Amino acid sequence: MLGAMRILVTGVSGFVGGRLVPRLRRDGHELRGFARDPARVDPALGIPLVVGDAVTGIGLAEALDGIDVAYFLIHSMEPVADDSAAARDFGARERAAAERFAAVARAAGVGGSSTSAASSHATRRPLCTSQAGSRSSGSCSTRCPSRPRCARRS
Repeated sequence: MLGAMRILVTGVSGFVGGRLVPRLRRDGHELRGFARDPARVDPALGIPLVVGDAVTGIGLAEALDGIDVAYFLIHSMEPVADDSAAARDFGARERAAAERFAAVARAAGVGGSSTSAASSHATRRPLCTSQAGSRSSGSCSTRCPSRPRCARRS
């Protein structure tokens, strides 16, 4: 392994996120979770959480600050308070969340050139996705600890 990375796991209250955290921890990475409802996150995961919402963007900048790799594992089928046709369009909400996440991640330097403790040279930091925001189902970069889909953004 190249070294410990700072990793954000969104959807940490879900099936995939909840199982990914122990694996990443075992590999020695520094972890942070992102969830709308911290009460739904298994306390046994023992990671710091940022509470927010990818659809509205609340909390994303804070969650992505200082992160090397970010997993987008968000998939919400919960009803929304707004009963408009646009709000009920599940696909549109999924795309909006993924696009907002990707934009904030790029602004935070995830997916951009950087130097970090994990590497002694400038590298491209990957933005890992496994839901609506994925552009690739191919193999991951050598710095990405992901096995689901991993998209390197420029």
